[in-house]
Amino acid sequence: MTAASTSSQAPRSGPCRRAYFRVSTALPVRMSRVPAGEEEALALRIRTGPAAARPVAEGPLADQLRSIEGKLDRVLVALGLEQECPVGETDRRPLVLSGAGLSFVGEERFAVGESVRVELLPGDGTPLPVLALARVVRADADGLGQHRIALTFAAIHESDRDRLVQHVYAVERGRLRGGRAASPGA
Repeated sequence: MTAASTSSQAPRSGPCRRAYFRVSTALPVRMSRVPAGEEEALALRIRTGPAAARPVAEGPLADQLRSIEGKLDRVLVALGLEQECPVGETDRRPLVLSGAGLSFVGEERFAVGESVRVELLPGDGTPLPVLALARVVRADADGLGQHRIALTFAAIHESDRDRLVQHVYAVERGRLRGGRAASPGA
């Protein structure tokens, strides 16, 4: 599949069981296991409001603060106290995305039922990632070190889900218009 192709897999009989349209795309995404007992705390953090609700400062003062933050990050790295950097372009990978979850092929090994923290940037111009708590619903190994993993969102703020759905629609609109680079942010 290309970076902007859609999935045509749908049930052949009976009502369609999918709540959201899905597309193949490539986005910056980072996933990590959620330790047992921490799922509820993460779900509560997600339900209380998305990162996108925080105001993004503009102007010369904001630029100066970002510059200072970058310098502090370099000092932390030099001292061996580095913090995890936010999800960004180096985390870009192909995946199938919908408002209900995502799937991907990779070297990561997850077990069905495991909780996963997902951060991704849908390429909508907002620098803050979508944060979701997901559950592994499928984990198939291909025997060559690759795994097909499917995740369903167990907790995601509705405004973040809307950002994902808007990305899916933008990819599909681009595909229908015949554009090859239909995926925003790709």
